[in-house]
Formats: sequence, C-alpha cells, structure tokens
Amino acid sequence: MISTQSGLPLATRTTTTTSATQANPRGVLGMVVYLNVTAASGTGGLKVQILGIDPISGNGFALNALPTAVTATGTYAYVIGPGCSSASGSVQQATSGVVPPRFQIQVTHVDGSSYTYSVGYSLMEL
Repeated sequence: MISTQSGLPLATRTTTTTSATQANPRGVLGMVVYLNVTAASGTGGLKVQILGIDPISGNGFALNALPTAVTATGTYAYVIGPGCSSASGSVQQATSGVVPPRFQIQVTHVDGSSYTYSVGYSLMEL
C-alpha cells in the first residue's frame, strides 16, 4: 500500500520552510519525498531534510544527512527505508532508516534566492 500526500503546496519562497507535522498512522517503514522545482534562480540552492519528531518534546531530529543543494528545475527524490544505500537518476539521496510516527519535511534555502517548488511524499509499506 502506498499513501501519497502533499507536504508543501506549490509556492515561490526565499527562506527555509518546514511542513506541518505529518503522521505515519500505519507505521510504514519507508518513504519517498518529492521536491518539484518549477522555477530556480540557479544560485544557492535548496536542501531537503526529513525530520523525525520526538513525541514528548515535539523537537525535530534529522533522519537524513543534509544533501547536496538543488539549483535547477526538475523533480528530485529523497528515499528513506530499511536497507536503502545508493541514489541514482533523480534520486538525490537514499538513507537507510525507518519513518517515525510523526515527521516534518524541511527545505533549506542556502541563500535568499527565489525558488518555486512543491513537496510531496509517499509512505510505502515494504
């Protein structure tokens, strides 16, 4: 079973943006996060990080290392799941791990350049 959701709607942004806290109600182990860049300044770039949320404090913690910045238009993917270890094609990063019950998706703007993008995700039962 695959569940696909919107993390951040299409919009033009110039600063780091974090999604609302998302739920993983079925306890699936893997996910793909999609960054769809429709307009890019070509400088600075965007870095996508998936944050697990501590259920007690509500604080976020990084599930993936901060990836290489994306500076061009296109659709890019970030994968987290047990045994994930290599990225190819438009997959920017593959991280071995599991998806916690609550998480957020953060897009860091390396500088104040303008980018138009959306972020979606799919939770996948492995």
